[in-house]
Order: sequence, then structure tokens, then C-alpha cells
Amino acid sequence: MKKILNLGIAAILAAGLACCSDDDKMLGEWLGAPTRINIGGTADTQVTSRLTFAAGQDASEGSVTIASDIAILDVIPSNDSLVSPYEVTVSGTAEIKGTYRVVDDDEVLIDLDNNSLTVNIPSSAISFDESQFTERLIPEQIEGHKAQIARRYESRVRHTLGVELMRYSRLDDVKIDKDLLTCEIDNRDIMLRRAKLRE
Repeated sequence: MKKILNLGIAAILAAGLACCSDDDKMLGEWLGAPTRINIGGTADTQVTSRLTFAAGQDASEGSVTIASDIAILDVIPSNDSLVSPYEVTVSGTAEIKGTYRVVDDDEVLIDLDNNSLTVNIPSSAISFDESQFTERLIPEQIEGHKAQIARRYESRVRHTLGVELMRYSRLDDVKIDKDLLTCEIDNRDIMLRRAKLRE
């Protein structure tokens, strides 16, 4: 009887270790593919996100951070001051924090704190190209409004990206094969690549 009991305990421990080992595979930083989001107007906005999972008491739950690189290509339309449109390139970053919990072998629930969402577009990350029609250089008065333009794009990105990131609240059909993580998010197939390849 004692031998059977010991075998039963060993089996339970082995199962627990296997589960922890599987959860452990998800820890670390994962890189997503560039995704387009619609912030309105003529802006072509591309976001590349990185998910970082850090264990809490064990690997089945802990903290998660989603950091995103933002690239925007837009056109400033002509007006009373501008005789023709000018192209503007904008880059920035965003970050949101939350917690994750593995609830099944292939399901992960993520609770993101929308209040933690930050979007940073520095004025130094805004550049203008020549008018695509007249090849005139951008007027000095527009160069002097970079800070205002940056705040405007920050506001537009924050609203749209906040909604987009909430789609990450549930990861279904999670599979990890070495350094690739595939899952389904909001009925979309997603593939993530480990930032630092395991040896």
C-alpha cells in the first residue's frame, strides 16, 4: 500500500513539473509581426509589438508587458499656408502593463491595465519630406509646430492602440515550438518569435 501511495505521489509531482515546464516555455520576450492600425485620416500606421512574460509565484501566472514600436507615414494637406501637400514621417513607442494567467494547456488570459498605457512620440522623431508635387522644402512655420503635431499623433494613436491591445485579453490554442509561439487572438491567427533564441 505504501509503495502504491508513493507511486501516486510521484505521478502527481511529475505531472506538476511537466505543467510548470510547459508554462515556463512562455516566459521571456516575444516579437510580433508589423500590424496596421487605423488612426483616421490619410495616416498609414504600422505597429510592431513585443510581449514580455515574467513569472509570479510560478510560471503559470505573473506580469506581462506589451511594448510597441510605432511608424506613421502621413500627408499634411495643402491650406492657406501650404500651396501643396507635404509628407510627414512619425515614429514613437507605446507600452502597456498587466497580468497573465494560464488557465488551460492552451489558453492564456491577459488582464491589461488601460490606465498604464503610455504613448511617446518625441518631436525629434518627426520629419518632413519635400512637397511631393512642387519639390518645395517644408516651410519654417511648419517645422516650428513639431511638438504640437507630436501631441496630436500621440492622442490619435493612444485611442486606437488602446482598443487594439485589448484584443490580447485572451490567447487561445497556444502552441510553442522551440522559438515560435502560435495562438489565436480574437479569431486571428498570430505568430510570435522569441526575441532571444534558446540554446
